[in-house]
Amino acid sequence: MPAPSFPTSTRAAQRGMAATLMILFVGMALTVSTLGMMYGIRATQQQQLAAHASSPAESRVWSGVEWVRLYLQAQLLQDSTLANVKVGSLSISDTKLSAQIISKVASGSSTLVTATITATGNLATNTLQVVYLLTPASAANTVTSGNLPPALQFNGDFNYSGGSLSITNGTALANIAVMGTLSISSGSKAYVSGCAKGGINLSGGGIADNATLNTEGTFTFSSSSQPVNLTVGANTINISQSGGSYVTITAGAFKANVLSGGSTIGTALVGGTKNTDNSITAASTGTALITLTDGTVYTLDLSKASQSAGVISTTAGAVLISGTGTLPASISLTYNSVYGGGVNFLTGTVGTLWGNTLAITGFSGTYTTLKANSNVSILTATVGQFQGGGNLSVKQYNTPSFSAASQIAGTLLNQDGTTYTGTALANLTQNVAGASPGLPGVPYCNITVSTVDVTALKSQANYVFAFSGSTPTLTIQNVKTSAGTAVPAGPYDLTKTDMRTLLGANFMICNYGNSSCGSSATPSSGWIFTGIKAMPPGVLWFDGNITLDGVQSLTRLTNTVLSNSNSSNNNKGDVTLTSSGMVPLYSPNFSGYTNLCGGSFYPTNLCDKTAGALASWTDASNVSHSGLPIGNIAIEANGGLNSSGWTLYGNVILGGLVSTTGATTSIKGALSSGGNGTSTTTISQGGIAVDVSSVTTDQSITTTPPSTGGGGGAVQASTRVRWIRAY
Repeated sequence: MPAPSFPTSTRAAQRGMAATLMILFVGMALTVSTLGMMYGIRATQQQQLAAHASSPAESRVWSGVEWVRLYLQAQLLQDSTLANVKVGSLSISDTKLSAQIISKVASGSSTLVTATITATGNLATNTLQVVYLLTPASAANTVTSGNLPPALQFNGDFNYSGGSLSITNGTALANIAVMGTLSISSGSKAYVSGCAKGGINLSGGGIADNATLNTEGTFTFSSSSQPVNLTVGANTINISQSGGSYVTITAGAFKANVLSGGSTIGTALVGGTKNTDNSITAASTGTALITLTDGTVYTLDLSKASQSAGVISTTAGAVLISGTGTLPASISLTYNSVYGGGVNFLTGTVGTLWGNTLAITGFSGTYTTLKANSNVSILTATVGQFQGGGNLSVKQYNTPSFSAASQIAGTLLNQDGTTYTGTALANLTQNVAGASPGLPGVPYCNITVSTVDVTALKSQANYVFAFSGSTPTLTIQNVKTSAGTAVPAGPYDLTKTDMRTLLGANFMICNYGNSSCGSSATPSSGWIFTGIKAMPPGVLWFDGNITLDGVQSLTRLTNTVLSNSNSSNNNKGDVTLTSSGMVPLYSPNFSGYTNLCGGSFYPTNLCDKTAGALASWTDASNVSHSGLPIGNIAIEANGGLNSSGWTLYGNVILGGLVSTTGATTSIKGALSSGGNGTSTTTISQGGIAVDVSSVTTDQSITTTPPSTGGGGGAVQASTRVRWIRAY
């Protein structure tokens, strides 16, 4: 059968349809492309419009930050108490700008004010939260010579079991601060007062008359000489030796819920009384330790904080210890639990004995005032006034006597818990609601630890002892001869250069005149200066350990000794002062202008030859001080100090520990140890005598500007932005 055939006209029609479809597809593609371009242009226009809209809002809100700062500054200048700065909205003439004060809280002598600032544009809104630090003006203040809190500080436990320990301000006791536990055993009497965070254990030797010992932990006292007018404050107290006299013995606090606006925002350890509605009325003295729910910690000086109708104002007396949370301007407290407060006491003469529970197990004690938040157990005793919030347990034929009207919330019991049926106790009233005196509060040891690193002090040194490979070298900085000639810097190779004389004058002589100092130093052994016969005054900086081993033909050394750790050489940056013929070591400023600046060589950075005085400097408050802070340091070391019988005039700052042998080491300045890590210090021989009585205000400053202590100069009122957060 022949194949079918199609007309020519049908094939032509098919070719026409294909052309039509092609034109249609091309048109659709052009349409999609056009629409895509239009959408893209529109999106870009919207982005540009948003950017243009937000830019004015951003600019305006930052103007608002400065507007609020100037407003707060004006209020501060008008009234340093900031009484007119209240939580709420601020009136601003710009209708597109608004500001609101969120909180106002004291932080030390300053005030933190938190505000939110919002700016609006045509199509955008921008909001910032800003914290301002407001510091009121203050006149220059002067610290009495020697009042350096603390005079001695240890980061870690401190054990004293022999030799001598004396921390004084002339004839008065000075403060000691211990981050860990203070233990005194088997030694002679310790002449100290102060605070230890971890606890205090006295089990031998004794404590100085009129001392004050506080701890956030447990105070334990046994087998020691009887105290005279000792003041004790702690979490809990165990005194198992009889006799002696005490000014006060206090223990325990309330753990309270801290409320603001009806919500719980943290807890507090505080002294005070518990009310029938479960609220806590804080004491009018002492320190409350407040921990917010985010971990931020504040202390509140209750003597500065005002209270009314159960509300405590924190605008005065609050100090931020750690964290970034804000303490509200007013808080209230409710009872949570009792914190510590147990007192076990044998017998003695006490002015005020106050705790949560009292167990007095000895006979014939004398107590002017006896207070307990809860139960008391006591034998024969002469008591002035007694106030108790629980039961009183006695022994029927060994009862105490009360010379003043006394009361308890509970009843009188026998020691075995049965009802007392003996002779009624005069001046004692039972079952008195609200008889509890509350709790005294637990001491807070405000101890700060600063890392020690003398690396940064290298530029302030006059004589830099370092190693080039294994070669000991000396570089001289800021030194001139008495004639005003600048001393060449070097560096000098000490193995090849004789430094016993320099520019015609005795310079650095060691080994009793036989060699120059440092010529035999090695990276592993460090620097050993034996038999020093000449040493120019100024700041000595050592890369590695330094030992001063004997001095000959000199009456004093006028130097700051800085020791840097060197991990590659296994040197911790220790300073050793041996017993081989020592002389006093005076820090440059303690030595005075003549000894520092009047010799053959003098440090130009420490001496003002034109004025004939120590170099002066001006702090951030535009107050002038005599003597650069580096010149107030006798020894600063990344490591520790081992001393045998030296006398140091100046402040001693250690990253490591202090240890003593032989004779007592005397320090006429403050001592701080353990800055680079918690560790235990033990004094078992030799001893330390720290006396800060002759230290002037300027001599107490060891950093620029000073970080702590020593008073300060006039401060102008200021309002600064502390931090900003965008919403």
